Amino acid sequence: MLNINYGKNGGLMASCRPLKEYAWLVEKIRENKASLGIEGAIDEAINCIPEYFEIRQFLIGHRAEVKDMCITEYNEAETLQMIREEGREEGREEGREEGARKTARNMLKRGTSFDEIAEILELPIDMIRSWARESG
Repeated sequence: MLNINYGKNGGLMASCRPLKEYAWLVEKIRENKASLGIEGAIDEAINCIPEYFEIRQFLIGHRAEVKDMCITEYNEAETLQMIREEGREEGREEGREEGARKTARNMLKRGTSFDEIAEILELPIDMIRSWARESG
């Protein structure tokens, strides 16, 4: 895997000028995204492309397609990040529930009442009772 972010992997960037210029464009979009939004950041990056960039005329001539492609890529990356975060939260929630179940089982073994367990764990008593039924 190669890092093609702007300013990284100098040897590769030196050997492929269009890739270096594209990496510059992506970097400018990232820099401006927070203040201009994704569409504004793309327009600003294309408008600021230095005259000597080989990819300049192509990007300006195909601005609409470039913009659509960048927005699609951005939305896909944002969606994947959101899915990852949701998965992490679900995992944390499952871990908390499993920990509470284990604690409740141990407390029941020691003779703690359902009411006390529910109060200590700050959970509904019905949940504690259902866990007790599941564990036999």
